Amino acid sequence: MVHNDETTKVFVNAKCSRQDIPKDIKNQLEYLRDNKAEDPFTESLDAKVRRARTQEEWRLEYMTLEMKINEAYEDGKEQGIEQGIEQGIERGIERGIEQIVSAMLRNGKTPSEIHDLCDIPLEEIERIEGKLLAGASRK
Repeated sequence: MVHNDETTKVFVNAKCSRQDIPKDIKNQLEYLRDNKAEDPFTESLDAKVRRARTQEEWRLEYMTLEMKINEAYEDGKEQGIEQGIEQGIERGIERGIEQIVSAMLRNGKTPSEIHDLCDIPLEEIERIEGKLLAGASRK
C-alpha cells in the first residue's frame, strides 16, 4: 500500500496457509507469528529486533517523538476548541445585535436613532434593515 507521505506499508498474514511457500518465506512468517528464529536470516532479524528493543537511546528518541506528537495533537485540539468558542461567541453577538436592531426597527426606531442609542455602526444597521425589508417583501 503506497501513501502520499512517501511511506509504503506492507500487510502480512502470518497465519496464512503455508502450502506451496518456499522454506525461507515460511521461516519468516513463523518468526512474525511466533518470534521463533529458524534459519540464519530470521536469527539475524531476531538479534536486530532484540538490540533495537534494548537500545536505551533509540527507545528514548522514540518516546520523545511520540510525546512531541501527542503534545502537538493536544495543542492543535486546544487551539481548535478555543477558535470554535471564539467564533461561536462572535456569531452569537452578531445574531443578538441583529435581533435587537430588527426589533427596534419593527418598533419604529430609525437607523439613526438606533445608532445613537446603541453605538452600532450605521452601515450595520442599514444592512440589517435591508435583510428585514427583503424578508418582509417575500411574505
